[in-house]
Amino acid sequence: MFYFCFVCFVLFIFVLFYFVLFCFVLFYFVLFCFICLFCVFGLFKFTRYVQSAFPFKFWWNIPVILMLFLVFSLNERF
Repeated sequence: MFYFCFVCFVLFIFVLFYFVLFCFVLFYFVLFCFICLFCVFGLFKFTRYVQSAFPFKFWWNIPVILMLFLVFSLNERF
């Protein structure tokens, strides 16, 4: 009976670990998709208003900053 409980506990720990890992991967994938959408939207806005006097708005730099933060945070983990 003790071994059965121990095996169930170990399986529970493995399932929990892989579930947390899956949630992290899903979170980073969704974040990456949103950042890509913001970058594409910012690129379209930039090409649309490229003739204006001050085409660089601050919010276009936010996806780039988030992408750099994501790359550096993943680089430190692995």
